[in-house]
Amino acid sequence: MALVVLVFAFLIVLISITSSQSDLVDSVIACDVINYADQQLLFTIEGTNEPVYSEHLETYLDNGTTIRVYRVDGHKFALDQRPIRPTQLMGRKLTLLYQNEMAGAHPWLITVGQSDDDEHIEVFVGAFRATLCFPAETRPYFLEYRDGV
Repeated sequence: MALVVLVFAFLIVLISITSSQSDLVDSVIACDVINYADQQLLFTIEGTNEPVYSEHLETYLDNGTTIRVYRVDGHKFALDQRPIRPTQLMGRKLTLLYQNEMAGAHPWLITVGQSDDDEHIEVFVGAFRATLCFPAETRPYFLEYRDGV
């Protein structure tokens, strides 16, 4: 009887983990990964906004609402297989380190790298928004990820 209860509890935990990873895979619009300070960090754009039309690119862009940074624990991504596809997130142990709501900017692209050999990660976010002088279109945002922020 105790074995049956133990197996049942294990199945419930396994189903909840698989379900939450499946939800993550379904919500990721774009992602990229970098090795940094003996860690591997995954940067994602998650959530859903209405697709926006870019006249410049002549296409509709799927875009998200939230930028998140995760630490990848256990099995790491092979960096030579970038870009990372959302389906590759299944089975990975991820720890959320940071998140920022950016729904109004309509982020649709994220790329991370190290361009100047300092200890900070450069983050490029492609967004779709208007400025004071120009209508809504694709815009670049260059950010630094430092000290967990």
